[in-house]
Amino acid sequence: RDRAFFDQNPYIYIYLPTARLKYQIFAAVAFDNRYILGEYSFSSPEDFESYTTELKSSLDGNINENVEINNPIITLSTCIDEFPNQRWLVNAVLLEEQR
Repeated sequence: RDRAFFDQNPYIYIYLPTARLKYQIFAAVAFDNRYILGEYSFSSPEDFESYTTELKSSLDGNINENVEINNPIITLSTCIDEFPNQRWLVNAVLLEEQR
C-alpha cells in the first residue's frame, strides 16, 4: 500500500534450478476474493484485458502505468486481515529470463 515502497521495489526475482526470471511489478492492489483462474481464461485476449482493466481500476493500491502489460504475468495473492472478503494482489510481467 505504501507508494514509496512500491516505487523502490519494482522487481520480483524467481530462481529456478536452470534459470532466473525477472518480473516487473505493475500492480499491487486490493481485489475481491473470487477465484481468479475460475473467473478469467488468460489464454483469451478479452479476458486478459478485462483482468488488467479491473486491476487498474482498483481504488486501494498502486499501479505503475509505465509498465507495458503483456502475457506472461504472475499474480501473487495473500489475505487482508481486516477485510476477509478481499485479497491483496501483486502482479508483475516477465522482463527477462537468464539461463
